[in-house]
Amino acid sequence: VFASLAEAGSWLEQEQSNWLAAFRESARMGWHRETVECARTMRWYSDDDRHAAKWAEVFAIGVDAARALGDMAAEAQQRNLLGRALAAAGDREAALDQHKIALRCGDEAGDRLERVWALAHIAAGEFSRGDRRDGLERARQAVELSAPFEFWTVRMTVRYQFGVLLLLDDRPAEALTVLEELLQDAVRHNQDSEMALSRTRLLAVCVEGVARCLHAVRQCGRAASVFAEARGFHEKAGASVHAARAALQEGRCRLDAGEHQIADTLLRCALATFDELSLPEQRAEAEVELARISVR
Repeated sequence: VFASLAEAGSWLEQEQSNWLAAFRESARMGWHRETVECARTMRWYSDDDRHAAKWAEVFAIGVDAARALGDMAAEAQQRNLLGRALAAAGDREAALDQHKIALRCGDEAGDRLERVWALAHIAAGEFSRGDRRDGLERARQAVELSAPFEFWTVRMTVRYQFGVLLLLDDRPAEALTVLEELLQDAVRHNQDSEMALSRTRLLAVCVEGVARCLHAVRQCGRAASVFAEARGFHEKAGASVHAARAALQEGRCRLDAGEHQIADTLLRCALATFDELSLPEQRAEAEVELARISVR
C-alpha cells in the first residue's frame, strides 16, 4: 500500500515496463475482466501522464477486453479514455471517432456519466475542427446531463468547458455569465472544508476564465484584478507556469488600462519565469507586451 498518489505514481513510472508487460499478458491470456479493471484503475495515473504514447495502447486493449465481455458500460468508459489518449498524441480525428462510439455505447448501456464525458469530448473535437454550432450544442447537452453528478469531479469541468467555448465563439458576455455563476457555485460548494489541491487548481482555472471574459468585454481594470486572484491560486497550487501566464495576462490588462508601471513589473516577472523554464513561445508573448510599453 502506498502512502500517497505521488508515491504510487513514482512506482508506476519506475516499473512501467513490468506492469505494461503483465497487462499485455493478461489480455493475451483472455483475462478480460481483470484487463478492464486494470485499465480502469489506470485512469488517475494517465491524467497526470497524459502525453505518454503508451496510454493509447493501454486503453485500446481495455476496449477489446470490454467488447469481449459484452460490457457496453465498460466499453463506453474505455473508449472515452482511448479518445483522450489519442487526442493527447495528436490524432484528434481518431479521438473524435472514439468518443462518438463511446456515446453510442453509453446510450445503449444507460450509462449517464460516460455519456456526459463523451458529449464533452465530442464538443471539444467538433469545435476545434470548425463545427462551432454542433460543438456548442454538444457542450450544452453535457452540462444538462451532468446535473445529478458531483460538483467538483463532473459538473465543474463540463460547465467550465461550455463557458470557454462561448468565449471562443466570440460571445464573451454569455461566457462571463456562465463562468461567474460557476465560480459562485464553486465557492458555495467549498464553504465547509479546506481547499484541497485538486480544487485549488480547478478554481484557479475558473477564475482565470472569468478574467478572460472580463478582458474580452473591455473591463480591463476588473480583469486585471481577477487575473491577480487567479495567479494567487496557481501559486498556491505550485503551478509556476500557469502563475506566470496569469501574470502575463494581468500585465496585458494593466497595460490596456493605462497602468504601465505595474504592467512592466508583471511582464518582467512572467518573462523571468519563462526564461527559467525555457519556454520561448511564452517569452515571445511577454516581449511583445513589453514592447508596447517602450513605444508609448
